[in-house]
Amino acid sequence: MLDGSDERTVSEDLNNVVNTDFSGYSLQTHQRVAFQPDKSSWDILFTKYMSVQQNGTPYVVTGVLSNIDVSSKKFHPVELNYNDFGAGQWDSTRSSIGWDWKVFDMGSFAYKIVDSSAYFVKPANGDIYKLVFTAFAGSATGVVKFDQAKAAGAWIGGPVQPTIETIVYPNPARERINIIIPGVSGEELSLFLTDLTGRQLRADQPVSVADGSTVYSMDVTGVQPGIYFVTASCAAGKSVTKVLITR
Repeated sequence: MLDGSDERTVSEDLNNVVNTDFSGYSLQTHQRVAFQPDKSSWDILFTKYMSVQQNGTPYVVTGVLSNIDVSSKKFHPVELNYNDFGAGQWDSTRSSIGWDWKVFDMGSFAYKIVDSSAYFVKPANGDIYKLVFTAFAGSATGVVKFDQAKAAGAWIGGPVQPTIETIVYPNPARERINIIIPGVSGEELSLFLTDLTGRQLRADQPVSVADGSTVYSMDVTGVQPGIYFVTASCAAGKSVTKVLITR
């Protein structure tokens, strides 16, 4: 209460919260709130999040965030039938689609969709989807309307790199992360550590995979506690493993 009554201290153990970016807590029910779906179940998420405006001011916006290993491209201005998704570079940052596909009209006091914009989204499986926003009802309801269509299958532009088995330990980790690639030999292995935004924090030079019993180690000393992703890539395939770094 604002008068100081019913004060309480709440401690939450987040070490096991590894399938979402955030963990919520209700001040009414005093219970943990799961307001984000399991990260293995979605490609893009329509949600509210904190964005930094052009003047440097943080502001809560309603927009679209991409999951890890999901890339997108924006084309503007284009015709609605535009389908040249091969142009430009794929953007793998989490807010690559973002919130500025709409503007607030002070005359009508309603949101309008930015004309002549098209987005192409590429999930981890290599398929490509076209996304065109058509309406936004406002932050009060959060209702977003859009047209979505599959623009290409994974076979266009080359095969998807297969997944390799990877053992990453310890998890949670403190100072070092160890990686084992069972059943792969005679390959050059590259290791990367990225945060939730896709920013690369560690990158080890390619090392030779001698056999499945060889352990490769990555130094994570100095990395802030949180959830990260270890990517192991070689000619035989690629894997992305979620890890928790603690102190």
